[in-house]
Amino acid sequence: MGWLSCSSGQTPIDKNGFQIQGKVKVPGQGMVVLQKMENSGLKGVDSVNLGKDNTFKLKGSITEQGFYRLNLFNKQNILLVLDKGEQLEITADGNAEKGAFTVKGSKGTDDLIKVNKIKEDFEAKAAQMNQEFTVANQKQDVATQQKIQQQFMTMQQANVASIKKLINEMGVSIVSLYATNFLNPEEEADFQFLSNLAKRFEKEAPNNSYSKDFVKQVKDLEKKMASMPTIGKQAPDITLNNPEGKPVSLSSLRGKYVLIDFWASWCGPCRQENPNVVRMYNKYKGKEFEIFGVSLDQDRAKWLGAIEKDKLTWTHVSDMKGWQSAGGQAYQVNSIPATFLIDKAGKIIAKNLRGEALEQKLEEVLNAK
Repeated sequence: MGWLSCSSGQTPIDKNGFQIQGKVKVPGQGMVVLQKMENSGLKGVDSVNLGKDNTFKLKGSITEQGFYRLNLFNKQNILLVLDKGEQLEITADGNAEKGAFTVKGSKGTDDLIKVNKIKEDFEAKAAQMNQEFTVANQKQDVATQQKIQQQFMTMQQANVASIKKLINEMGVSIVSLYATNFLNPEEEADFQFLSNLAKRFEKEAPNNSYSKDFVKQVKDLEKKMASMPTIGKQAPDITLNNPEGKPVSLSSLRGKYVLIDFWASWCGPCRQENPNVVRMYNKYKGKEFEIFGVSLDQDRAKWLGAIEKDKLTWTHVSDMKGWQSAGGQAYQVNSIPATFLIDKAGKIIAKNLRGEALEQKLEEVLNAK
């Protein structure tokens, strides 16, 4: 008979309560503490010393699904998602920061573990790719760099697809809201996904505090997006000085397809992408295609040095104001590299294209003429 079987002594709880029964494999000095995670910090809910056979029992009252932290002897922390009426069964190592544990009886916690597993797997693979890219960069192996970049982009797209699929499966759960942190609201597909999710939460969970916060954030984002340069809108004009100190306007390139490339000499991902952009420019520059490079540098010598070292032979401009660049602010750029592809009439037709995606789009628009 299991120690947490139905006959193990679980007591009925009221509809707004929850109960946690657990067992620790390796006990430590101190208590088992349950805390609620709030915007203002951690709020104590219940705490106990280990009882017979290294077991413990915690309980509390709850009005809505929430995030909690179970702390074992100040050594091991377990993140939980608790809801009304739940009775959890937990086993834990108890003696290590990243010790093993199992949780039964909480769908929200199961979902949280799934989301974090996707996140951790992605981060581990990305770290490995970054190491491989660094080695290829040191060897000046452009082909391998391009291959790794494409692999990363494919992996990133698959990761986003997995997160969205899981959110759809979880439905109106606060774990769905947690998972939205791994989406990019500046990507129009992600933004539309978040907008639709907010409408669902507003309809199905209008009184949930997490839902209210999320809906407000998305509505604020919708207002911001309405003023942002997005696909289908006319690209804002930019006039900044080139390396010779002469003002050059984006509109002076009207009549060509133009890739507006926001970058900086200090931006590692920008520099890593440059070999691919150089290849695209050399391939298409004779087909009514131009690049308008907008640097967010503040050091003129480093800006010019990067242009020369990376062999960036297209149009370059900068006001040497970093993130306060007039060009960056006009396009509301808060991360780089960032790109906007505009057509011959100055309308935005694509955003944030890199690697193979950039090549495919240029092939589509330039060879379809």
